[in-house]
Amino acid sequence: MNIFGMMKQFKSLQESMNKFKEDLERETVAFEDDHFRIVSKLTGEVVEVKIKTTDCEGLEEKLLKALQKTHDLVKEKVKEKAQSSLFGSLGLF
Repeated sequence: MNIFGMMKQFKSLQESMNKFKEDLERETVAFEDDHFRIVSKLTGEVVEVKIKTTDCEGLEEKLLKALQKTHDLVKEKVKEKAQSSLFGSLGLF
């Protein structure tokens, strides 16, 4: 492969990465249980926290667990998107 072919492939990869980043900004995941509803962008930014309980005992601990579960959902969704969009387009998966 010549240098021009490699540059073209690099530009294509760069465009794929930019599109992937934009997709992460737009898409969200939600975690919900009896106490909370938490919505996060796939970039990790929490965009909504709703407290659904009036029982405040241990609320901080429950909120931390809910945030951790939301973070786990974000990581899993990003992994899925990366495998299907970025690596899939390169023929790696």
